[in-house]
Amino acid sequence: MDLVRWNPFNEFERMRQEMGRLWGFGELPREGGWWPSVDVHETEREVVISADLPGIDPDQVEVNIDQHGLVLQGETRSHRNVDEQGYRLRERRYGTFRRVVPFPVEVESDKARAFYTNGVLEIRVPKAQPGQRVRRLPIDRGGSDLPQS
Repeated sequence: MDLVRWNPFNEFERMRQEMGRLWGFGELPREGGWWPSVDVHETEREVVISADLPGIDPDQVEVNIDQHGLVLQGETRSHRNVDEQGYRLRERRYGTFRRVVPFPVEVESDKARAFYTNGVLEIRVPKAQPGQRVRRLPIDRGGSDLPQS
């Protein structure tokens, strides 16, 4: 049996990943990682999700949606080069991101709309009417049409 020195930072990393999984955020970024800030609010008729995606081409963003929530994922690539008299700055940022946003109420996901303006992605999803997704299942009283097992 080998002895392994306990490292509290390993426990922190494990807890961070577990929290992300439990809260539906997917993989949380590691040190230096990035993921977009997301705001969710309700109006009388819809759920509105706003995600800050500065400098990201909307063609590099994918939004998947169903009645339970949406998944926002994509890739960021940015370069910044400044050459001025007396100093030079070069910055690069690469990486993928993924956010899972559960809806607080039932929605009509097939009627969702997305808009991208000035680095902000806004997704508007109409709320479902109460009872709209409920369908009454008729009961066959004869029993003769039951599949044989």
